Amino acid sequence: MSKQKDKTQKVNKESSILFKIIFALVIIVVYGQTIRFGFVLDDDLYIVKNPLVQNGIYNIPNTFLHGISEHFKGSNFMGYRPATVSLYIIEKSIFGMNPQAFHFVNLFLYSLIAFQLYELLKKLMPKYNSYYSFLIVLLFLLHPIHTEVVSNIKSQDELLSGLCSLLAINFFIRWINTENIKDLIYTFLIFLIALFSKESTIAYLAIFPVLLWLVFDYTLFTSLKKAWPVFLSAVLFLLFRSIALKGIVQGYETSARENILYAANTFNEIWATKLEIIFMYFKKSVLPFSLSWDYSFNQIPVVNFSSYMPSVSLLVIVALLYVFLKYSKSNSMIALSIIWFAALLSPTCNVFIMNGTTFGERFLFMPILGIIILFVLLLSTLAKQDITQSPFKANKYIMYFYLSIIIVFLYSTMSRAAEWKDNITLFQSGVMSAPNSSRTNVALATEYMNLAEKEMVPTTRNSLVDSALYYFNKTVQIDSAFSDAWYKMGLINSIKSQNQEAIIYYRRAIKFNDKNIFALNNLAALYVSIQKPDSAYYYFSKSYATEPINNMTLTNLTVVCSLLDKNQEVIRYGSLAIKNQIGNQKIYLNMANAYRKLNNIQEANKFQDLWNSNN
Repeated sequence: MSKQKDKTQKVNKESSILFKIIFALVIIVVYGQTIRFGFVLDDDLYIVKNPLVQNGIYNIPNTFLHGISEHFKGSNFMGYRPATVSLYIIEKSIFGMNPQAFHFVNLFLYSLIAFQLYELLKKLMPKYNSYYSFLIVLLFLLHPIHTEVVSNIKSQDELLSGLCSLLAINFFIRWINTENIKDLIYTFLIFLIALFSKESTIAYLAIFPVLLWLVFDYTLFTSLKKAWPVFLSAVLFLLFRSIALKGIVQGYETSARENILYAANTFNEIWATKLEIIFMYFKKSVLPFSLSWDYSFNQIPVVNFSSYMPSVSLLVIVALLYVFLKYSKSNSMIALSIIWFAALLSPTCNVFIMNGTTFGERFLFMPILGIIILFVLLLSTLAKQDITQSPFKANKYIMYFYLSIIIVFLYSTMSRAAEWKDNITLFQSGVMSAPNSSRTNVALATEYMNLAEKEMVPTTRNSLVDSALYYFNKTVQIDSAFSDAWYKMGLINSIKSQNQEAIIYYRRAIKFNDKNIFALNNLAALYVSIQKPDSAYYYFSKSYATEPINNMTLTNLTVVCSLLDKNQEVIRYGSLAIKNQIGNQKIYLNMANAYRKLNNIQEANKFQDLWNSNN
């Protein structure tokens, strides 16, 4: 008997090693192409231009004292992810700003997630043939919805959170079985790292007790009591976060452009649109095609209950509730899969908390596991398969069905991952998949504009400019109040010396955002160039009122005030610039001229010398 047991354990161990090798090979085949990719999308904000990352490994303690985008004045999000930023710092310290190395770390983390997930499923499904766990992990790895997280360096927050959460659950189960104090400590510490990786990890607090209740047959009250290590981790995390973000609970200010729910006014619209968003999560879970990096205004529009999507969403929710109640006793893993999906999606799906975005594929990264488990186990139950046999052998038609899904997922995921090569390919695919999103259109237009600035061949440059204008026009057709799009259209027309058109666009940009400092300064500078200094002074003054300590604004004010013989104001603005260490040649020259006109020759010579020494 002992020999048979040892033989079984040996076979299981060998199978486990083989499965993990297959997982690693699948990841290399599908995502190996990403190692050649660069920094894209938000990588610039969170990594390339993040001083917390760039200032070296000794800056790691500071990551616990600051929000992840605190350095970026234009950001509307104040996340708290010190573990993720620390990982960026370590990578930068070891590899420098080599995007290939960062992408390799993504694949390494994804592989570790696969290994931990397989180990967890074996613990939770001991009666099932090990091929069920293998199949679930394989479908998880190949699911196209994961391309954003695996292909985007910034999404190491999702990868680190997912990995540490799975590790914590594995140690938690081991602690429940052995009561070894080391496993308890590991559970506490690793889950704390998961929370420090991404705030939405806090949703796993529901998973730990529910897992004990459904799978291990503890009472709900006992399950809650035994989950105290992770609750303690959450309390400590919230304390750190509160200190670092000075008590901010919701760290972003947003609008309908980012989250369509801000455009919903009535109870009917609000709840119908929320259900529409849930419908999108169901849809992309089952049909993960036509994927996009953005789904903001107006890709998912405000709807009411006359639309079919809220009704379909409600029907799916009712169906999932029915399945949960039916199988909560007879098949705890089916019930757990539904809780897994619902709980992990809850922080970001906009039902309970208004999120900073309407919809995001990355939010399905770990929740999708619940849908995959539900699909595999429910199909097995309905087909009355022998769960001790491989799901591939029990029924040849089911085997063909799984192989078809695997082939479709493999092709779709490889194709989608290729679109994350650089910004231009990503933004082009975004416009194709989400043509009604103002952000996909403005991003592509801006990228064309940036490429045009670097292009030396006139015909190619003109073609890029035309493409930029086309997508900027599409942007304002979708969202007429998009100030930044109007500003960039003004900028292009200004470069093309189409001054009247540029003035019209700059004014529209200011109409929809009177604090658009770039539009204010560029419009004022344009008025200087066409010899309308009074108009220039008006808009430079508005820019100053918006942001007093700004190099561009203060410099231009000294220029236009000099043209208008407002010599005292030249000196006032110039002195303010110098006080804030943003003096430059134009300021020195204008101040020298202003003092000379006021007959203060000593000060005039002083600034003339400064101008000469910097000329």
